Amino acid sequence: MSLFQGYPFSMPDSVLAALRAELDARLLPGEAVWLYLKSPVGYLALAPWEQILFPALARPVLRLPDFLVDPAQPAGEFNIVLCSSQPISEEAFASSEYMARMTRMILDQAARRTTVHLFTDGEMMADLTGRLMNYGVYDSRVILHNPQGAEPFAVPDRTSRITDPSGQLASPWLLWMRDALAGRSIDLVHLIAHGYLSGESAALSVAESPLENLDRKLPRFIGPNELGAFLAQTGAWGCALTSPLHNYSEMAHRLLVTTLANLRPGPILHHEMRLDPDLSALAAAYQLLLAARPTPPPVAPSLMLYCHPARVAPPLPEGGAAALYQLDDALGRA
Repeated sequence: MSLFQGYPFSMPDSVLAALRAELDARLLPGEAVWLYLKSPVGYLALAPWEQILFPALARPVLRLPDFLVDPAQPAGEFNIVLCSSQPISEEAFASSEYMARMTRMILDQAARRTTVHLFTDGEMMADLTGRLMNYGVYDSRVILHNPQGAEPFAVPDRTSRITDPSGQLASPWLLWMRDALAGRSIDLVHLIAHGYLSGESAALSVAESPLENLDRKLPRFIGPNELGAFLAQTGAWGCALTSPLHNYSEMAHRLLVTTLANLRPGPILHHEMRLDPDLSALAAAYQLLLAARPTPPPVAPSLMLYCHPARVAPPLPEGGAAALYQLDDALGRA
């Protein structure tokens, strides 16, 4: 069963207990465990490792990327993109509420001036505007982009196959956002959408276009190659995905995030809304992503976070001898 939460993955209690004993003997209290899935990852990418390991290990679990380079953050204003589509072919979720709450959270976490760019289905614009007003963030810090900007772009043909062009954009969603953001350097792109799994390929499910949401049989898809091309063309150094409640395929999200992390450097975050309804874990992740210096990692099973170890502050050793604890030593043992 690959739909919704997917297979019930687990590990034997004896293995988890032995792993915890070994890690507790080698790591400081609160020090993160770094998980590295060596390519080719295969079906290992489908398992929710954080949800399996965190309850047993009681310490942060982070993903180690393949890239040694960590993109530098610009020193000026943050530009963060929030995009959500709710195709009529999939189970509805509170798209506008998610976006408004996340906008409030992002602005609360940002340490310097931040602009949040919002993109959603045309039919959701009025509802999203009202919710932004309710959360007190309908102001100059937020730009709600007009879906009419997507009018020049063709609606993709209906197909159950995931076509994922490499190095180019075909989705009217990505083309619309790219053109609307022209002239700005984007930092982080955060998408909220259903997942779709087809064989060994994963994608996000979106409406036919920002101006058309009529197909009750099939959504349209955005795969990791096309998403990676969009991040490159907009200059984004990071990407985040939120899995909504009743996601059509959580396993697809995990595979897509893992694939994207193997395609490009920079932090990649996956967030499970069903495990973090108050967004507290997501807020902790944003604290790390937007910080100017190494920051303690989030501690939550609802997150999958690929990031460079240099972004993560190690815990202080007991006895207060923090000055003697070298960051490069911690990274060498991670």
